[in-house]
Amino acid sequence: GGIYGVLDWEMAHLGDPLEDLGWSLNPVWNFKRNLAGGLVPDAVAIAHWEAASGLKADPAAVHWWTLFNCVKGQAIWISSARAWIDGGNREPIMVLPAWGMQNPQDRAILKVMDRL
Repeated sequence: GGIYGVLDWEMAHLGDPLEDLGWSLNPVWNFKRNLAGGLVPDAVAIAHWEAASGLKADPAAVHWWTLFNCVKGQAIWISSARAWIDGGNREPIMVLPAWGMQNPQDRAILKVMDRL
């Protein structure tokens, strides 16, 4: 009778399982707490992921997927803003993340690249 997981299917696709781990390690999701998802240190999140998946997370691959997902996140914020500006979708949810997330996502990219 409990909730054991949440499935988010909006961007579901076949690919490297580390992509999802990298998405969760994107610094914009640490809510200024330096914790993965605002919950646990990255190393703990990776250990939980490894235990649950039975896979080993190569540190270089995790870093690459984290950076990839930072860039992917920025593309999402920019494209949602463009859809709103062009009038294709005037729902506030399309523009609010773009206003609130572009600068933090830029900073996340720089952080993952060790440039911040």
